[in-house]
Amino acid sequence: MKIRTMKFLATLAFVAGCVAAQADDGAKIKLLIFSGANNHAWKVTTPVLQKMYEDSGRFTVTVTEDVPNINPAEFAKYDALVCNYTTYPNVVGHRWPAATEKAFLDYVAAGHGFVLFHAASTAWMDWPEFGELIGLTWQKDAAGKNISGHGAQHSFAVTITDKEHPVTKGMADFQHVKDELYHRQLLHVTGHVLATTFSSPAVRGSGTKVDALLIREYLRRRHALPLPQPAREFAGGYTDLFLTGVFQNVHHADVRSLYPSLMLEFGIVPRSDELGVFRTLLAYLRELRFEAKRKMQQAKGREEQQHQDALQSTFKILINSFYGYLGFGTARFCDFGAAEKVAAEGRKVLQTMLAAIQEHGGKPIEIDTDGIYFLPPEKNIEKFRAAVQATLPAGIEIEFDDRYRAMLSYKMKNYALLDDQGEIIIRGAALKSRGLEKFQRNYLRAWLQLKLEGRDADIRKLQDDFRRAIRERTWPITELAKTETLQDAPATYAAKIKDSRRGRNAAYELALKSGRDYRAGDQISYYVTGAAKSVAVHGAAKLATDFDEKKRDENVAYYLAKLDALIEKFDALFSAGVQDDAADGKEEGMLL
Repeated sequence: MKIRTMKFLATLAFVAGCVAAQADDGAKIKLLIFSGANNHAWKVTTPVLQKMYEDSGRFTVTVTEDVPNINPAEFAKYDALVCNYTTYPNVVGHRWPAATEKAFLDYVAAGHGFVLFHAASTAWMDWPEFGELIGLTWQKDAAGKNISGHGAQHSFAVTITDKEHPVTKGMADFQHVKDELYHRQLLHVTGHVLATTFSSPAVRGSGTKVDALLIREYLRRRHALPLPQPAREFAGGYTDLFLTGVFQNVHHADVRSLYPSLMLEFGIVPRSDELGVFRTLLAYLRELRFEAKRKMQQAKGREEQQHQDALQSTFKILINSFYGYLGFGTARFCDFGAAEKVAAEGRKVLQTMLAAIQEHGGKPIEIDTDGIYFLPPEKNIEKFRAAVQATLPAGIEIEFDDRYRAMLSYKMKNYALLDDQGEIIIRGAALKSRGLEKFQRNYLRAWLQLKLEGRDADIRKLQDDFRRAIRERTWPITELAKTETLQDAPATYAAKIKDSRRGRNAAYELALKSGRDYRAGDQISYYVTGAAKSVAVHGAAKLATDFDEKKRDENVAYYLAKLDALIEKFDALFSAGVQDDAADGKEEGMLL
């Protein structure tokens, strides 16, 4: 949930109040900004805050960088206080003297304004009254590890949930600029939620949405929230690979919402969910998924079928995340014992199902957590399906939901499927990794299409076409460029390089040389220049935005070598002889 949005809205209320106060007597509002320590760049941000207020013409601003030793009498000299201060990560043992704390609380109780910015919500975490005052605080567990946190910076949509509150009245929902989105902060009973949002699934999993749904219902019923359990490891789902190669007429048997069904059938829920919200939500959302899937199967047009498929897939992701939520270490209602039990029951179901498929003439290709790809027996398909279903416990239903013209099984959890409409579905990072340049991904997709359609004779032409395009420089640079997301700020990367804690990387080197304000979470696209196929990429890379179409300088030898390495890898793995040998073998199963 968007925690810092509340602080943004509190700022609006503070400014509005100050403007009203100014209107009464025309005098400027006197502000005191707390500064001098912060885990972010307070020497940069405090002057920005000061300038923002002063440029409005409504405030006179004083900054103190000696917050720990502030004189309690200072508070009375100002109309409001702004906090850009924290000692994070060392947040314990830095409280003010009792007299200063009392003076501060009395000051706010008398109606004066107090606003925090960003990391200031981590200040004075061992001062209970301060947490109650601001309503929402960063939290750590008993061992001192963070419970609160944030993912990579991204833009997010903010929803105003209380449209009648004086702070938000008249405000519309809005798109927040790219920023850190705090999650798992502690909402005190004094806090009132004015707006919410969610992290992008790309930077924070769907389990956070389950957490939000549970917390919302508990707050609505005014019931206390439990503390999360200490995190621990547990055995997960069962996957197994039996055959590799290309196979025709492949069927898929999916246990109908395996983990959600197990949780509902056996009553596996968090022990701390005293109100029973978890089970009620799961049952409701599972039924929504089943309804969407029924409509998908009954749809007469492809557009409606695709719509319902997307809808049921969305619900599938959400209800399956209820299992993941149990083992999500920062979830409010996590329960690792329950997660372990769900996974164990799931493994039993799949092993029973596997044995039944083999006993009745099927040949399994791969098991992936809640379903099995297999080659069916040549006759009596309906009898085969009924026999497999009969082996499973009550409440657990099999859906023989898909049949594919062909399947290419590469390795565990990496495969491609060809459906009856000629569309291919690719699963697994090895076959569509973002770590590959775009031309490599395009080659793999085209190669997979030919292999699945049995058109091996056309593969040589595909390879020649790709080589020719590289040699003759006919592609736009976007085909060759690689895009990477910065996991650290460039300054952090530079410090690690200086201390020999990591190797050099092209994206970071370009970010540092560019002079631009790149941050963690930003993406950089670059290509490789030069003439030799073996080059130090971090030294030969150029930003894709600096590419000159009239003076092309991409490294042809380098990109040809990358293409040839990809060609050789998959040609060797899927030559006829290797495929037949692999199909006779079996790889070991894996718990994930």
